[in-house]
Amino acid sequence: MNLNQEGLSLIEVLATLVIIGIVFTLLFQSTDFLSTATSLHDHKKEAAQIAEQVLKEALEQQKEGIPQRIPENIEGYSIDISVTKLAEPSNPRTPQRHVSLSGVFSDEQTPKILTVTVSWGE
Repeated sequence: MNLNQEGLSLIEVLATLVIIGIVFTLLFQSTDFLSTATSLHDHKKEAAQIAEQVLKEALEQQKEGIPQRIPENIEGYSIDISVTKLAEPSNPRTPQRHVSLSGVFSDEQTPKILTVTVSWGE
């Protein structure tokens, strides 16, 4: 038997191919994940821009006493507007002072909105 053979054995070639296959699989999976994450981010950004515009229009309509007009859905997005009346101030001449923050969350795949309103007196 000659121990000074040059070249690669079949086992070395197969091991190399397996390692390359694993590397490519991981590369393609991470590319798919990044693509999905980027797409989700883009949709959230566009939805936030739509919500800001609709909120601006809805606030203007409310201030002018125009009945609430729900805009037509934009392709791929649905729009929902709700108005909640806050407690009446004890003195109607006192300006209402409050801050509201809302957040959206999913509970068992059902989207819900949570609004927190903090009010203060004089």
